[in-house]
Amino acid sequence: MRKKAFSGIMLTLLLTSMLTLAFNIQPAKASGTIYITSDYTFTHNIYEPIVVLADNIVIDGNGYTLQGTGSGTGIELNYRHYVTIKNMRIKAFEYGIWLGNSSNNNIFGNNMTNNYNGIWLGNSSDNTFRNNSMVNNKLNIKVFSGSGLPLSDYVNDVDASNTVDGKPVYYLINKQEMTIPLDAGYVALINCTNITVQNLNLTNNGQGALLAYTTNSTITKNSISKNFYGILLYWSSNNSISWNNITNNYDGEGVRLSGYSNHNAISRNAITNSYHGIVLWSSSNNTISGNNITNNNNFGVHLWSSSNYNTISGNNITANNDEGVYLHSSFSNRFYHNNFVDNTPQVNIATSGFANFWDDGYPSGGNYWSDYNGADSYSGPGQNQLGSDGIGDTPYVMDGDNQDNYPLMNPWTPAPPTVVATVNVVPNTLNLKSNGEWTTCYIELPEGYNVSAIDIYSIRLSDTFPVSFLSNPPVPVPTEIGDYDNDTIPDLMVKFNRTALTSHIYHTLGIEYGNVTLTITGNLTDGTRFEGKDTVKVKFGGDADMNGLVELDDFDIWQDNFGKKPNKCPPDVYPDFNNDGLVDMLDFFVWRENFGATVPPQP
Repeated sequence: MRKKAFSGIMLTLLLTSMLTLAFNIQPAKASGTIYITSDYTFTHNIYEPIVVLADNIVIDGNGYTLQGTGSGTGIELNYRHYVTIKNMRIKAFEYGIWLGNSSNNNIFGNNMTNNYNGIWLGNSSDNTFRNNSMVNNKLNIKVFSGSGLPLSDYVNDVDASNTVDGKPVYYLINKQEMTIPLDAGYVALINCTNITVQNLNLTNNGQGALLAYTTNSTITKNSISKNFYGILLYWSSNNSISWNNITNNYDGEGVRLSGYSNHNAISRNAITNSYHGIVLWSSSNNTISGNNITNNNNFGVHLWSSSNYNTISGNNITANNDEGVYLHSSFSNRFYHNNFVDNTPQVNIATSGFANFWDDGYPSGGNYWSDYNGADSYSGPGQNQLGSDGIGDTPYVMDGDNQDNYPLMNPWTPAPPTVVATVNVVPNTLNLKSNGEWTTCYIELPEGYNVSAIDIYSIRLSDTFPVSFLSNPPVPVPTEIGDYDNDTIPDLMVKFNRTALTSHIYHTLGIEYGNVTLTITGNLTDGTRFEGKDTVKVKFGGDADMNGLVELDDFDIWQDNFGKKPNKCPPDVYPDFNNDGLVDMLDFFVWRENFGATVPPQP
């Protein structure tokens, strides 16, 4: 009995000793690197990089610092799973935390500071990130995007508790119909639809904005700088990228389209001082227009195996250090109305036998080339008629398969973009008998634009009528900014002269009864044009003898022609007051409503 008791005691002591060793095991160390194969908790600051060599373990920094010297990787996870990294400060490494081909790991409550890359995430999925802070890293967070990556490699659980330089990370998966909040510091859209990214300042990341497997989304009016890629699209289609300022991105690219990124509209961006300006990789049917692509260290626009009607138009492609446009194994793309200025060279077609289109035909023309030496002495599609037409007489030739047949003699100046506004015209019925002096219009701009920036003097109704003024020099009839339709979006109220408007509708448009669509146009103070439409009902009928007055004689004419179609009535009268194709009782009601009214005078 004593022997059994003694054996039990010894077994207990042995197990206790083994457990103690397990929880206090020291990591192996070789050549300045620490290799961890089991749970480990910091008890002091550590000054060597860590490589994790086991799954299903916890590494707890316990509030201490992992300190580097500017190179190497702070914590490296390659092909690791179910590892938790938490509660540590990671400073001064090339990579703070590296996850490569790793899944189902937890990265909780860490602070990455003064690294080149804070978090690098590549070929890794189903990892969870919470409460991590990245500050003063050259690239706070970078998601690797390589050739052929499946959607699953982008699916990670990263919520807004993670921050870059104090601003939340928005890493969206499978989201639709939303706008990214204005406090965003990093944006990734993974398998998303109809997302709006606007008015953000996105800086110091691997990508200013990453779109992977994302469609029908809008990136507009953002400031995107000091990133590796300004904007990176991977297997994404039908997206619009416009009016962004994309500058000073580190040794990277302004906008990159890779994978099969189809039908994207990229316009009015400033893309400068990047490694590449815009890159399309195996992509088709994209539109790149109105961008300023300037001073990039390598290519302005780079198409690699990208064919079938990518359209590059209206861009300033200027002073790029290698090529303005670099084409490799790409064909049937369209280039026109671009300004190619001082690139070295302007275009490099790396693979022969691939033909692209370099103009928009005559008289639309091709591109402006700062090194074009042709004359402009002839005109016409064959350039065989005397006279200048702004198009060079001889083609600009790149190689045997690529030439601009209609080079522009002067730089192309793109038309300003048009913003679609919502307008409400009040009253929405215009009647001859109305005694009102004004027709009121409420103008509402889409999100991202401010009605206070509207130049009131530029506003026109039907491209004809300015806002009504009270004096000379003109002062607009009192305007105000409010919320007429109670949708929480500010609108601008302006007024137009009703007599002039009704006269225009009656005499110029020839509309006496029915619906008419009115167009309101104008400019913002920065030159942006807006346009909106509203439909109002017109009730001008009743003047059957067209003498300018609705009177008893018109009733007599209506009565004499009752039951007839207008083409069966005498040629000098028109008693079908509501224009429905029959003189009937409905026309009597129109006459009665307008009895005594005077038709608007000629404008």
